[in-house]
Amino acid sequence: MEGLGIAANVIAVVDLAAKACGVVYQYAKSAKGCPKTVAQLQKELESVKISLDGLRGIADKFEAAVPSGEQPPVISQLSRELEECQTTLRALIKDLEGHFSNKLREKLGKRLKWPMREPEVMEFIQRLQRYQQNFEQALQADLATVALRTEVAVHEASVEIREVRSEQLQDIQDRAIVGKREKLSQLVKWLAPLHYNTKHENSFEKHQEGTGEWLFENDKFREWETSCPSILWIHGIPGCGKTILASCVIEKQQNKPPQECGFAYFYCQYSREETGNPSNIVRTLLAQLLLGLDCMDIEKAPTSDLFSKMEKGHGPPGDMKRLTELTVAAAALYQRSTIVIDGLDECPLDMRRPLLGLITHLPRLCNTRVLVMSRREVDIEDELEVFPTLSLEEEQVNLKEDMRKHIEEEFKDTKKWGHTFQTMQEEITDSLILGSGINMFRWLECQLSLLNRLRTPKAIREALENLPQTLFKTYDRMLKLIEEDQAGELAAKAFFLVAHVQKPLKLEQLVEAIAPTDENNHLDWSATFVDPWQLLGVCRGLLHPVRSKAKSEVYYYDSDDSDLDERTQGNDQSTSEFIHFCHYTVMEYLISNYLRTHEKHSKYVIEPKDDNQAAIKIAVLISKYLLLEDFSQPCFSDGELAQRVENFRFYEHCVVHWHVYIVKVKHEDSTLLELVDRFIFDSPGNLRSYHQMAYGRIDEQDELQVLYNDVFDRSYELSDAIFLLLIAYNCRWIVTRILERRPQLLDVDMCNFGPPLRIAVLGNHCDLATDILALGADIHIECRNLLPIYYYYKLY
Repeated sequence: MEGLGIAANVIAVVDLAAKACGVVYQYAKSAKGCPKTVAQLQKELESVKISLDGLRGIADKFEAAVPSGEQPPVISQLSRELEECQTTLRALIKDLEGHFSNKLREKLGKRLKWPMREPEVMEFIQRLQRYQQNFEQALQADLATVALRTEVAVHEASVEIREVRSEQLQDIQDRAIVGKREKLSQLVKWLAPLHYNTKHENSFEKHQEGTGEWLFENDKFREWETSCPSILWIHGIPGCGKTILASCVIEKQQNKPPQECGFAYFYCQYSREETGNPSNIVRTLLAQLLLGLDCMDIEKAPTSDLFSKMEKGHGPPGDMKRLTELTVAAAALYQRSTIVIDGLDECPLDMRRPLLGLITHLPRLCNTRVLVMSRREVDIEDELEVFPTLSLEEEQVNLKEDMRKHIEEEFKDTKKWGHTFQTMQEEITDSLILGSGINMFRWLECQLSLLNRLRTPKAIREALENLPQTLFKTYDRMLKLIEEDQAGELAAKAFFLVAHVQKPLKLEQLVEAIAPTDENNHLDWSATFVDPWQLLGVCRGLLHPVRSKAKSEVYYYDSDDSDLDERTQGNDQSTSEFIHFCHYTVMEYLISNYLRTHEKHSKYVIEPKDDNQAAIKIAVLISKYLLLEDFSQPCFSDGELAQRVENFRFYEHCVVHWHVYIVKVKHEDSTLLELVDRFIFDSPGNLRSYHQMAYGRIDEQDELQVLYNDVFDRSYELSDAIFLLLIAYNCRWIVTRILERRPQLLDVDMCNFGPPLRIAVLGNHCDLATDILALGADIHIECRNLLPIYYYYKLY
């Protein structure tokens, strides 16, 4: 090997290291059971290659400086190290390529198994590290010998060695930073923060250029912005533009250099219940503060115990005290931090107190500015009145000027606002500004929407002369137009669904959901909107689509919790539009006593979210949908199932959330009981269709096109599984009434988890267990399966 020359040997090792790196990567991607150290092995192979690439030029200079036939002793040692390294790399390549090309394994379609145990991998890594260290030491030692022959060559070699060392050190530092960042990203993902940027993007998009600038010149705002710690509370009436102003502040803060201050923000939204949960809010703020840290401060972050819990598989922290401590510690790592919270009044009243506690204490504990925007609610005022406040009701002049700019910008869309409107722009603008009174942007948007429906100057002037004085009066006028379009029943059903569905619906889903059924219990497509966008046209100003990140959703059961744990996993897939109320005042209007007692429009009133009648109504609606004749037979091929999903967009929502709607009904209803009993026990075809949609696959039974009827299908396996679910989630009144109807189920071993009594006991549902005992359940019945009930959650 020495006869080949040091440089040639270095080249040979470089080539082998590159080949070994490729084989390890390809094998690790295809194999199962790879130790975590395989990634480290790949990095070490890359490092050896990089190191020897740099040393190759140095070796050339050594050979040029050393007379022919002479070989310094340390160079001889280096040659032996290179030879040993080649042997080791060849053995690794041969071993992995031998396993990888196993034809029988490929033919059987089995995944490769990593042939080396973790200790062997670690030993190989240590050997590579030793080779790399010896290469450098050998060349360093030979510097003294070569220096006696040529000072210039030694100097050049020394410079190159320092450069190689510098590059290696930089590479190590870069990899360490990347590793820290990756670990921090995993932690932030584990904290399960809510998506906060989508709402901001939607809000700031509505901002008209030139509006809101007065806020940044306001004395109170400037004092807040230049002081730290500090708190500023900005309050105003509904629809005065608070959220748009908040988006302007957030956009300005985001554009500041990250090293200057930490920054986090959150939008509370009435339409998303999860945004009113204090733990969710604080976790989201904490995640933003952690992500803003530079690599040096990551080490200082108070996250060691969080990493430990994450690695052990625990869930993210939910205790407000602990979350507050973590947020304070993260904010303290910056010179100063800024937190903006919009829509605090849109959080449920009983959940606002912990947030108010955080808001008032945070500036006292660290160098932090907090800006809060909300309506002037009593509990918020009690907590924040001692801090500087800015009332938007006192900024009428500035807000009216912003409204004028908004109208001017709106009228630039000449396609939307045709010739008639363009010629009347000044008249329309002046009438709207003068007629607005204390009303602001939401009122203005509604009036523009109503005006845009009109086609003649006379009709426009009549509308301007009779402007509604309040938002509720404005909504009255919108409902009147819906009645004139003869779409009252469809619109009322749409309002109810938007208010009470478990997850927001896409437009196609909503239009399908409001369709009635025909005399044969099929969905009557002719009785709903043929063009889904017609629904938004009819409900203009009340409903609108909102862009949101659509994810692939995985719903699973948490064995450590007695409640259903629905979580969304996976990366963002695409942006979709979901239907929401245009403003939270629309929801307030629809549940108000004002509308309930309205002489013409009371049929549009809907119940609040926590109302049991609303829970019954939507559970009945979903159950009826699942019992449609359209689903009375299962699909017999994947293609047929895919076509069903395409044709019935609302079906997937009903399948995923049906049991959630059932669980929410706390008081008895005979109609719902009949539907649930029929669905579980007397509609095998519908139940199998439900099962197919839930699992997204066709069973072997279905491929054989088994006909479902009362005579043939009596296994009850799937029925038992669904009934078991209702017991496990303590649907007490439904379970009790079904067992009264079907006493033969009292002692049935359901899916090998025992009879209903045992399932209720394991779920710690004492009242339900007492009811089942009272119905005559056998307490002495033997149960072969002794698995706890939470194993079923994973199975189902």
